[in-house]
Amino acid sequence: MLFSIGGARSQSRAELGAINKQTITPLNIGDTIPDELWDLPLPVVNHPDGKEIITLREYEDKLIILDFWATWCAPCVKSLYKLDTLQKEFKDDIAVIAASYEAGNIVAKAYKERGWRLPSTFSDTLTKKYFPHLSVPHQVIIDKSQVIAITNANEVDHQKITNILAGKQQQFNLKKEFEIDRFRSIIPYVHTTSHRQDFQSVLTGYINGIANSGHGHNGVLKELHVFNQPISFIYNNVLKISPNMIELEVNDKEWFSRKTRNVYDNLFCYQLIVPSTVSDIQMKNIAVSNLNSYLNLNGRFEKREIECYVIVDKDNSLFPLKIDTSGKNEYLFDTIFGLLNFSLNWRPNAKRFIVEATYKGSVWVENPNREIAELKNDIPKLNEFLADYNLEVIKGVRKADVFVISENQP
Repeated sequence: MLFSIGGARSQSRAELGAINKQTITPLNIGDTIPDELWDLPLPVVNHPDGKEIITLREYEDKLIILDFWATWCAPCVKSLYKLDTLQKEFKDDIAVIAASYEAGNIVAKAYKERGWRLPSTFSDTLTKKYFPHLSVPHQVIIDKSQVIAITNANEVDHQKITNILAGKQQQFNLKKEFEIDRFRSIIPYVHTTSHRQDFQSVLTGYINGIANSGHGHNGVLKELHVFNQPISFIYNNVLKISPNMIELEVNDKEWFSRKTRNVYDNLFCYQLIVPSTVSDIQMKNIAVSNLNSYLNLNGRFEKREIECYVIVDKDNSLFPLKIDTSGKNEYLFDTIFGLLNFSLNWRPNAKRFIVEATYKGSVWVENPNREIAELKNDIPKLNEFLADYNLEVIKGVRKADVFVISENQP
């Protein structure tokens, strides 16, 4: 096994400078290899005949696999082990040529440690200009003087080489690369590939021009969003809980809970997209984890004793009930109970209602949103209303699940 690297010095600086100044047009699939590339002198290590300079012209009658790699790249190393084996299997029918931009001594050391028999170019920046790439491994397959594939390292295998040598059409998954801004979301690039967008979560500050909250699905993905709202509203909307069941244990409760006209520094936009196979419970857990992490908060459910108003049965002997339903609309009791706890935003000392009554029948009201909103702020009148259903409200202390939001230490 030979590791001479001295041959690269046989080219004068003037010769190398002239080559570097050439205008090189990158090659694509289907392009014919130009004479300039065929005859480009390439310094190599580990040539089987001890050569220090080669050209691709020497392999023009073979299937050429040009493999761009680097010694620090684990997938490159794995790929070269496979290519080394393929070269042994196909002998003179193919020519695997590794190409590295690294210095000759570094490449030679890596080869010696691994026992590969393939030749590798070194300090090779010119070949890359013909086949520009952003990442390695990067493989170019040349057959009959034409580029037939530019692909990833896992694409080349025994069967595909056999097919090409037999003159059969062979399809490859082509390598795609994008020059991306690493400080911007990669989501726009997902839509340029065949891969689906599995998970995405975004939290931003106030965005002028968007509003509302909601959720939905398209058969493949599920989505929820809350736009331009305070933190407490985002949590309660994501979890589908009433704001009055949230405990804010933070320094500035108003900042966490209120929208102030023309002040937007406490308003946020949150969106979560997941595969449709994710359950609603899992989706809520992901959202809470996101918000806790993004905002450095500790939002969690706890069982706590709370002061509340409890709806209980008065006297079971009064059934069946006689209720005046004239001019009123029928609603489920659970709907009316939900309105007792409903509010758009978190408020300090908001009333909490818990049901211990056995009644699960219908309730008749004319305008539930208006009437129940008034009744929950007037407990005597609420008791008058509930009396028709043999129910009453009593004040008490009960254990209930509340969602607690507290601040983590910076």
